[in-house]
Order: sequence, then C-alpha cells, then structure tokens
Amino acid sequence: DLLDKKGWHLDRIQFPNALHMMVNPHHAEIVDTFLKDLRETVDEVVKNPEKSSDGDAAIYGMVASLPDRDKVKDYIVNFLKSQYKIK
Repeated sequence: DLLDKKGWHLDRIQFPNALHMMVNPHHAEIVDTFLKDLRETVDEVVKNPEKSSDGDAAIYGMVASLPDRDKVKDYIVNFLKSQYKIK
C-alpha cells in the first residue's frame, strides 16, 4: 500500500506469498527511482510494523488466512461485483 501511494502498483500473490511485477526495456529509465522508493518503503515498515497491517494489504492478508477457500472465492466474487457495477 505504501508503494501504491508512491505510484507503484504491484500485484500480490499468495501460496506462496509473492509480488508480481512486469518489467520491460522502458523501465530501465525508472529502475533507480523504483529501488529508492522500495528501500524507503521497506525502511518505513521496519520502523513502523503496524503500517504493514493497514489498507488493502491487511484485507489481502486476512483473506489469505481463511481456511475455507470457498469463502475466499465468495469474498472475491462479491468484491469484484461491487467494483464493476454497471449503471
């Protein structure tokens, strides 16, 4: 979530926990900026661990910990429906 605030949008993955990133030659121009922002963000979470349990990261972590995978599917489907309502 802290990287999102800096304009970086990484996809979260579970089983195993990971981040998904797409990288192409155009990113060569911004790699130093990304690494700087990543270092700052990691430092901020290390100093303030409660920041890792805020926002979308907290929701994602909670959903990942649910033992009933059918409930996870229901949650995700309902969330997506709420995001993509046609008016």
